[in-house]
Amino acid sequence: MPADLVAAINAWDDEFQTVYDPDDPMDSGFPDEATTAAWHERGGRLAERLAAVFPVRVEFHTARGDRVFGG
Repeated sequence: MPADLVAAINAWDDEFQTVYDPDDPMDSGFPDEATTAAWHERGGRLAERLAAVFPVRVEFHTARGDRVFGG
């Protein structure tokens, strides 16, 4: 897997980990709708990139809806 894709996935996950509260997952989340939407959009683009690298079906599931890429 390309190193830049690995770094992008790690950075995307790090963003979520900063707002995730393991003691109260339902209270976790980004501070506003614009930040949440941007994070979801970046996740969708990362899923597309994964599908382009690997010959498999990549499914991206969120509360905003599911998307499928590749295979």
